[in-house]
Amino acid sequence: LAKDAAKALELYCKAADKGHATALYRLGVMHEQGRGGLAKDEAKAVELYSKAADKGSAEALHNLGVMHEQGRGGLAKDEAKAVELYSKAADKGHATALYRLGVMHEQGRGGLAKDEAKAVELYSKAAD
Repeated sequence: LAKDAAKALELYCKAADKGHATALYRLGVMHEQGRGGLAKDEAKAVELYSKAADKGSAEALHNLGVMHEQGRGGLAKDEAKAVELYSKAADKGHATALYRLGVMHEQGRGGLAKDEAKAVELYSKAAD
């Protein structure tokens, strides 16, 4: 099948309307990146990531953490909230969240003390 972002958008919208976590997450990505004919809308992406995160999506928890860490999507920069979200995603085995959490430990950000040993542990888990 050829890639059809407009068709993907249509299907994600239908599934998201039914509360499907993965569809909410993917629809958030489309809004964040301005795909499928959508204008870039990071605030809408945050809204969709939040809904997907509430349903347990590790991917959405991670992306919401990025938005908090970077102060995007209408959110104030909040590294402590990012650490909280990365931790929840990491608990679900999300490799990139494990890596980002490792960076936060290594650099002593988000209210964490610098802890290189913990960072190495998280980087190792991310690599597995």
